[in-house]
Amino acid sequence: MKTFCVAFLTLFVKTYSRKIQRLPNRNETKKLSGVELKRSTDTYTAGHNSCFNNGGCRGSEATIGDNSCHGFNACRHSKGNIGHYSCDGEESCYYADGTIGDHSCIVLDSCRETVATIADNSCHGYSSCESTSGTIGDHSCTVNYACRNHVGSIGDNSCGGRNACQNHVGSIGDNSCTANYACQNHEGDIPSNCESVEAMEAGLCTPTVLPNQACRDEKKNLGLFETPEQCMDAAMSDSECTGGEIMWSGWSVSYHSWGCRCCSEHLTCPPATSDYYSNRHWDIYEYRNCQTFPENVEHNKQCISQSKNLGTGFSTPEECMAAAASDSGCTGQEIMWSDSYSSSWGCRCCSENPTCPPDYSSYPSNSNWDVYRYEECQ
Repeated sequence: MKTFCVAFLTLFVKTYSRKIQRLPNRNETKKLSGVELKRSTDTYTAGHNSCFNNGGCRGSEATIGDNSCHGFNACRHSKGNIGHYSCDGEESCYYADGTIGDHSCIVLDSCRETVATIADNSCHGYSSCESTSGTIGDHSCTVNYACRNHVGSIGDNSCGGRNACQNHVGSIGDNSCTANYACQNHEGDIPSNCESVEAMEAGLCTPTVLPNQACRDEKKNLGLFETPEQCMDAAMSDSECTGGEIMWSGWSVSYHSWGCRCCSEHLTCPPATSDYYSNRHWDIYEYRNCQTFPENVEHNKQCISQSKNLGTGFSTPEECMAAAASDSGCTGQEIMWSDSYSSSWGCRCCSENPTCPPDYSSYPSNSNWDVYRYEECQ
């Protein structure tokens, strides 16, 4: 009898222990990382340390990066991919229904009811993206109420003034509405490099126009528009339009096949005259200023050959260059850096260049990368 009791007790303890081991932690479904989670109402992939607290990733139906959505109901109804270190506030991605980049919307209600694509490092103010419906670029709307109830696209580095774009209806270009209350309660489109509605009404924000000129390298036919301003807004919101100009013709309204075209990005800034050709049917409108780069940077280029991926732990190309210079696995004098995707793709050091000085014309073109030289070749 004693032997039977001991055997029964041993079997009971083992069975009960296995049941305990199978019991999930009550936060397990919210803290699992890098695994597709499926419930009756949602499907999503969550990165490391993501989607804590009540609501967590509920309804997301998206890929969520690392260290994101930690606030109350943080990713609720997002239905779009969310980057790293984003939406870290109470109800921060509430009803987002769009893609949200890295380091964005990190405050109370910051992305609430947003039906939009929000790029990196944007909307850091209290309720800054609330009710917004439209694309928001990088480094935009970073103060209190900046984009609240805004309807329309917002470019890069815009709406930085206090309440600058609150209740504005219309598209806003790059580097615009940077003064306090600059574009508040205004209806209508605002071009790039326009500090305020007042500056626009004074004629200080008129886009640069090259009459009777056409782009030698067209990127995309955007379709039919009634005005060049409408076409510029479309180009500004289209990720395939990587340049800063459109081709517009008054005939495009009548001849459907013409449409309005965005131009490819120029290899030099300012552009070479050979990038254009004369055509009396077309005019070129500049909606975004071209960028200039230091002598050690080759824009829209990638390494001929890569030595090593140095990882995603860098905030700037300068940090990556310093790491590459001290890493024995980096045999060259250059790195590849992506402003948009460094947090996902990492920063890579290049293999030693086959020629000295480098022949950059032989480097593959890639609009997602820039090559930075941190040492001169010997």
